[in-house]
Amino acid sequence: GIEPSMWGIVGSGYNDWGSAGLDGVFYTTSEENVFVAYANLIDGEIKFRANNDWGTNYGDTGADGTLDDGGDNIAVTAGSYKITMNLNDNTYTMEPFSWGIVGSGYNDWGATPDYSFTQVQPDVYMAEIVTMLDGEIKFRVNEDWGTNYGDTGADGTLDDGGDNIAVAAGLYRVKMDVANGTYELNKIQ
Repeated sequence: GIEPSMWGIVGSGYNDWGSAGLDGVFYTTSEENVFVAYANLIDGEIKFRANNDWGTNYGDTGADGTLDDGGDNIAVTAGSYKITMNLNDNTYTMEPFSWGIVGSGYNDWGATPDYSFTQVQPDVYMAEIVTMLDGEIKFRVNEDWGTNYGDTGADGTLDDGGDNIAVAAGLYRVKMDVANGTYELNKIQ
């Protein structure tokens, strides 16, 4: 299963080098020694370290995608990212990654940016207070239709490419559990 690992993200681009909260957690994957984290970063620098401690830390000297023990800080720009760390070959990748809400019920199918979810645990995302209009919505990755979920049958189950989800005007809290393929749309006002 997917479990938290001892690895974390630290830096001015994440948690003010540890003084503004715990390191961002890397989780195990199906591949041994390969870890993944989803993080909302700000402009700054990051490193990867074990057990919230500087005893073992990786940076990237030369900015070549190779992890170096005690290496240089990694410059980052603000955004939501999927970060993969492969300790089999000491490499890492960072790619933009964010789930959002799109539709006639929110942003006229992308006329303005999608409403971004915040990741609260692996594969679980929350949108706390979303103002919806009468209409329909879907959930998609990186404001692109390549990966989009609807709900065919309106049964609370996420369906890849599924039917649009009808919403009535109001304020909502939305929870999406990608691992279990479910979502909750709770009208709060």
